[in-house]
Amino acid sequence: MSARSRLLPLLALSLLSAGAIIGMLLVDGVWDYALLLFAASPLIVGAERAWLQRKARAKESKA
Repeated sequence: MSARSRLLPLLALSLLSAGAIIGMLLVDGVWDYALLLFAASPLIVGAERAWLQRKARAKESKA
């Protein structure tokens, strides 16, 4: 896997997060909560990937 193909999802998440933060400054109400989830999406994706890697390592160590 090339560095460019690994960078594209990271760039997309970064742009989504930045756009959500800007959106949170512009709108009020229920949209704030939806945009907060978009802004936190890199943290959510990172936590999920770490959990899956830990789960895979535990499975390898048992085998």
